[in-house]
Amino acid sequence: MGRSRAFAVAITGGFWRWAPRSICSLAVLALVVLPQGSVSAKSYTLPPEVNRALQSLMSITPGDCPDEAALDPAVGTISGFLDQQDQALADFVHSMPDAMLWHAAVVWRQGDLARAEREMAAWLAGAPAEHESRGTAESDLKLIRQERDLAPLKIGRPQAQLQLAAVWQEESTSDHRRVAVIWRDSHCLDHQPPGPSELDLYTRDAAGAGARLGDAITIEDGWYADFGSGTGGDVNGDGLTDIVLSLDNGGNCWTCSHLRVFGADPDGLREYSIENSNEVSGLQDLDGDGRLEAMAVAARWEFLPYAELGLADKGSLCHACSPGVFIVMSWRDGQYKEACRDYPGYYQSHLAEVAENLKQEKDFDYYLGGALETFATLVQMGRSDEALKSANRLLTSGPFAKRYKGEGKTVIATLKKSLRQSAPHLDRACPFAGFSLVK
Repeated sequence: MGRSRAFAVAITGGFWRWAPRSICSLAVLALVVLPQGSVSAKSYTLPPEVNRALQSLMSITPGDCPDEAALDPAVGTISGFLDQQDQALADFVHSMPDAMLWHAAVVWRQGDLARAEREMAAWLAGAPAEHESRGTAESDLKLIRQERDLAPLKIGRPQAQLQLAAVWQEESTSDHRRVAVIWRDSHCLDHQPPGPSELDLYTRDAAGAGARLGDAITIEDGWYADFGSGTGGDVNGDGLTDIVLSLDNGGNCWTCSHLRVFGADPDGLREYSIENSNEVSGLQDLDGDGRLEAMAVAARWEFLPYAELGLADKGSLCHACSPGVFIVMSWRDGQYKEACRDYPGYYQSHLAEVAENLKQEKDFDYYLGGALETFATLVQMGRSDEALKSANRLLTSGPFAKRYKGEGKTVIATLKKSLRQSAPHLDRACPFAGFSLVK
C-alpha cells in the first residue's frame, strides 16, 4: 500500500461513515499504513466540548465576521485537544478544511506563531488541492514565517491585535540596516477589509535588535496595504530612501486605490507633501531625468450624469466609459507640485491612444466618454481652443453623428458655454481643476 493512509471512525453500537461536514463520533481510530507494510494503530477520544467547538467553526459562512468573544474559547478548546493528540491535526484538516483554516487564522491573530505555522503547513498538506482558499493560505504561511523571522531583531507586534501584512528590509550588511513593517488589524480574518493598521520603521541598534524610528504611520480602517514599486529607492532625488505605501479598499473605482510616499530620515518616516491633497495613483519618470513624477486622476467625471451635459436625465456614464483626466506633479521645492502644462509629450501619447480606440468604438456611452476625455485632456494641457475643436470634430461627424446628431450638438453647446464661464479659472498649472460644467 506504500505511503497511503486509511481512516476508520468507530462509535458505540455501530459504524459511522466519515463525513466532511459532520462530527458525530466520540472515539476515533486512525490506521496509518507505514512504508514497510506494517500498520500502526492510534486512537483518541473526541470529547463533547471539542466536538461542539469544531461545529461552531464549521458553522461560519463566507463573509462572516464572527465575534471574537465567542470564537476564541472554541479555538482554545481545539488547541488544548491538539496539544494532547497532535495526530488529530491531519485528520481534522482532511475532514474539516474550512473549520481548521479558521482555527489556524485565529491562532495567528492571537500571536502563537509556532502553532500557526504548524497548522497552516498541515492545512496546505492535507486540504483539497482545488480549495478556493489555498492561495490565501500559502500567502498567510509566508507571512507567518516572516513574522517569526523578525523575532531575532526583537521586532514584534506594536499592538496585540495587529499581525504582519508586509515587510521590507534594507539591503545592507551593516548594523544599521532599516526595516519597514506594515501591521494589519485583520479583525475579520481577511473575510472583510482590515481595521485600522499601521506602518513602522525600525533600525538595528548596536546589539542587532530593532528599535523603532519615530511615530507609527496610521493606515485608516478598510484599506489593504502593501509596499509599492519604488520602495527602497529615491523616487524624487532628495537623497532619502523612500517607502511607498500602496493602498486598496477592494472596490472598483478610480479612488479605490492610491499611494502614500514617505522619506526615511534619521527621525523616522516623513510623508511627502502633495499639492492640493491630490491622491497619488502612480509614479513614473516622464522626462527621463531619473526622478519619478507623481500621477493622480481627477475623478470628478467618473459616473458623470448625462444631465450635466445637457442631455435628458437617463442615468450616468458607466465606470469603464467615464472620461479619465490625469494630473502630473513634479518634485519642486520639497513638494510634489502640479505641472501638467510641462509634460505635453505624456498627454500627446495618451491622446493618441484614445483616438485609436475611438476609431473602433460604436457604443454611445464609450464613444461619448472618449470624446470627453480628449476634450478634458486638451484643457488640462492648457489648449482650450483645440479642446472645443476636438469636441466639434468627434461629436458632429462620422458614424456617431449619424445616429446621435442632436445629442452631439447639445453636448458641444454645454462644453462651449462651460469653457466661456470657466475661462478666468484656467490660468493654472493643471487647468482642468478650474473647469466646471454649466447648463
